Amino acid sequence: MSEVSVSFNTDEVTDEYSKAVEGAVKTAAILVEGAAKRNCPVDTGRLRGSITNEVVAGRDGILGRVGSNVDYSRFVELGTSKMSPQPYLRPALRNNQSKVEAIIQGAIE
Repeated sequence: MSEVSVSFNTDEVTDEYSKAVEGAVKTAAILVEGAAKRNCPVDTGRLRGSITNEVVAGRDGILGRVGSNVDYSRFVELGTSKMSPQPYLRPALRNNQSKVEAIIQGAIE
């Protein structure tokens, strides 16, 4: 499975902000998911259609994940000895990093 993650440590955040931060991480994950789908190379559309997001809140913070469960997704992202990489996940996060940070920052202000 290929995925990129955005993590926000909530140890310093009170419970009243937890839901706001969780919502912000979800918004950021949706943003990155959309960018990954736009970046994704398409042959049959299976890979693009498999890109999803999830948000997990736990003791260590709130984690937003964007990725695919298609078995060949990592080979497309990273390439192989016989195939050049066609990154779609990492650029989706990298190109939206400032937006992701602004979304999360807005939730804690």
